[in-house]
Amino acid sequence: MNFEIAEKIKDNIINKKWSHQPVIQYKKINPNISNFLLEEKLSGEKLDRLIDKHINLPFAKDAGENNQNRWKYDRNYPEVTELLEQFNEIYNSDYRCSGIFWLPPSGYCGWHTNSTNADKRIYLVWAEEDNKSFFRWKDEVTGEIHTKWEKKGWNINEFVAPIWHCVGSWTNRISIGLSNKIPEDVFRLKGNHIANDGSYGDWRITEENTKLNLQHIRFLLTSDKIKNVKHDEICWKGMDDVEAEQQGNRYEMCDIHYPCILIEDGINPKNMKYRMIDGKHRMAKMKSLNINISEFYVLKTEDIIDFFQPINDRSPSE
Repeated sequence: MNFEIAEKIKDNIINKKWSHQPVIQYKKINPNISNFLLEEKLSGEKLDRLIDKHINLPFAKDAGENNQNRWKYDRNYPEVTELLEQFNEIYNSDYRCSGIFWLPPSGYCGWHTNSTNADKRIYLVWAEEDNKSFFRWKDEVTGEIHTKWEKKGWNINEFVAPIWHCVGSWTNRISIGLSNKIPEDVFRLKGNHIANDGSYGDWRITEENTKLNLQHIRFLLTSDKIKNVKHDEICWKGMDDVEAEQQGNRYEMCDIHYPCILIEDGINPKNMKYRMIDGKHRMAKMKSLNINISEFYVLKTEDIIDFFQPINDRSPSE
């Protein structure tokens, strides 16, 4: 990516050509205690305490004014508009600016989730020095805390909200946030795909019974993954007894306008081209309407295999 326009934004901030907004204030911290303070506020133990107390924190400020120490800038400057136009043209996307921040030395933004907006986030991050600033997040699948130390110059950090994350810096750090709203069908995605040997047949992907939390793969469901697929190429749970799936509240309430999710060349009991991991009630409803081809999110096995977790039950599910 060309950071020429981002560089202009950075220079305007560092050279104080732009005024920071009064809503968030940076306070210089005594160097003798800054290391301890940042490590404590951005630690896994601190996150555990915040979750116990708040369950969820959409914004860092929701934990109090001391949960962030940085400057925030207006998003309406011409350079920001120019950056968005360039970015969206290159990537054929519809990103907006979610925030512009300067973290001087000892600056930080404490743990929060951005849960009010389910969207993909990209942060263009400039660091004045090597390995003196970081982006930290909690993995939704494993529960592990990961830390990415940033190199000198421009970095790109990506994640899908909501997710617990925080940032800290012992150098000058400028970040430009870009967000792309997740479609409603992806935002509403929930439940598990069960990969077991059960009443629907042998749907295992590995030798053991596993499950896939569908919320963990939301970030993969982008518009470029949508394809038209013939239904007779798809193996799906319930296809051998469609009438059994054409009843109940889930069948009545399902919306066939939301694409189902397929794995191309994914292991399945009938050795068909596609394996369905979400959408059996929608398939049953389309069958009743004589719809034989429709849009699907199409992924690869390697895209999702690491998200499967072992289970002990054999209960049928999608």
